[in-house]
Amino acid sequence: MAPTVPTNTDIKKPKRLPEAYTRKQVKQVIDALSGVSWIMGNILHSAGLRLMECIRLRVKGVDFSCDQILVREDQGNKDRVMMLPQTVSEPLASLLEYSEVSVCKVRRNRRLTR
Repeated sequence: MAPTVPTNTDIKKPKRLPEAYTRKQVKQVIDALSGVSWIMGNILHSAGLRLMECIRLRVKGVDFSCDQILVREDQGNKDRVMMLPQTVSEPLASLLEYSEVSVCKVRRNRRLTR
């Protein structure tokens, strides 16, 4: 039996086309963010990370000297290196420095009991 060729009625159109934001819309969204959300939004947009990749970023994965981000085990369980956006570099460094200081204070003030 010969294979049948699909006719125009057999081919289904996608229900909805993917939407893309304009540069102006992206700028409006990022300008509305602040703090950690602003840093994450910029990394997502500028470096092209997926949301879960951004959430799973590790401090060891950020290289400020080379402006690179190491994304571990992304889709397909592969590691990849992405650029660290210059707009995020300084705020991210100060956030990590602040986080390190506050973690050390908590550890110092915590009493170990047996």
